[in-house]
Amino acid sequence: MTKTFEPLWWSLFSAGGVVAALFLPIMILLSGIAMPLEWFGVGGDVFAYERMRGFVTHPIAQIFLFVLISFPLFHSAHRIHAALSDPWLK
Repeated sequence: MTKTFEPLWWSLFSAGGVVAALFLPIMILLSGIAMPLEWFGVGGDVFAYERMRGFVTHPIAQIFLFVLISFPLFHSAHRIHAALSDPWLK
């Protein structure tokens, strides 16, 4: 029986779909609509350079941003690759 890495690639593909479907809309709602409109009583300086630098330099935030960006990119790259290598297109 040969071992393959196919389950790893499918798990990354599904993780990217979950992140793209669940977490990206929440982050867009929070950072793009709710915070600039001060829905939660947060001040207008939420996106100030010092606060954003403090957020981005925190290790947990770096992991969160890595997952939030890289998993949907892998998901979309996998879908594009599957669409371009479709045997019906040849």
